[in-house]
Amino acid sequence: MRLLLRLGAALIVLLGIVAAFSHLFRHELEGLGQTFVLRFGYVGMMLGTFLSDGLHLPIPPQLYMLLAISSRSPFWLSFAAITVGSMLGSVIAYRLAYAVADVPWFSHRLERPRRLAERALLRLGDRGALFASLLPVPYGTLLYLTGLSRLPTRFFVLLCLWRIPRLALYYALIYFGWSSVAP
Repeated sequence: MRLLLRLGAALIVLLGIVAAFSHLFRHELEGLGQTFVLRFGYVGMMLGTFLSDGLHLPIPPQLYMLLAISSRSPFWLSFAAITVGSMLGSVIAYRLAYAVADVPWFSHRLERPRRLAERALLRLGDRGALFASLLPVPYGTLLYLTGLSRLPTRFFVLLCLWRIPRLALYYALIYFGWSSVAP
């Protein structure tokens, strides 16, 4: 229950931040969004999200959502680009972490956390991916932990699939926050 409350609080904070920025910087954000979309297009949204989720860069996918919404870009094209970028980034993050887990310095230190993750996975099964996707932990961090812990590919795929509705929820909240302030 506490986990759901934290997730709800984080989503409300996101909504509030978008509404505040929309109110205070609407014209600037519209200009930035239009410039970004004209210059980099949907490939830029995809690449930015790829870098964010795959290499854990500090610019979150939510920024590209805000730029798409503020520029009045079509939802399906923007959402598709962001989702594809996230999925490609997911594969890179998981594979990099999986490979790093073979490095002796890391593998020795990961032995205990790996056993804990395996026990949790045995106890929760496929629901573990849903539970992990609800954690208030950055998605890239979850991917690295999944790869470092050598969790099965099935868990990784489920984690990725749960990412899609979460991205849709973020997009809807950002859209609502942007739209809630009259232009």
